[in-house]
Amino acid sequence: MDFEKIIKENLRTVIRQRGVTQGWLAEKADTTEATVSRYLTGVHSPRIELIARMARALNVSVDYLLGLSESSIPNQPPTPEMRAVISSYSRAS
Repeated sequence: MDFEKIIKENLRTVIRQRGVTQGWLAEKADTTEATVSRYLTGVHSPRIELIARMARALNVSVDYLLGLSESSIPNQPPTPEMRAVISSYSRAS
């Protein structure tokens, strides 16, 4: 997986969806606007600590920013289908 590309694309998408600026995100994630800009252009890759702070500020999951989840909603409860799979798995020997 090209995590740099995925983070850049997902971060850009969430910023657009939330209608926030790079400056706002930088302030909320305790970094600089230039740093956020460098991530969005692919010049640098963020450290995991900053990915977590940006996810918290944008109210999305870290998994979503990393491309490991299709849902941007943090702590989303499992779907009924997933609950059925989990239940079946827990009963299996």
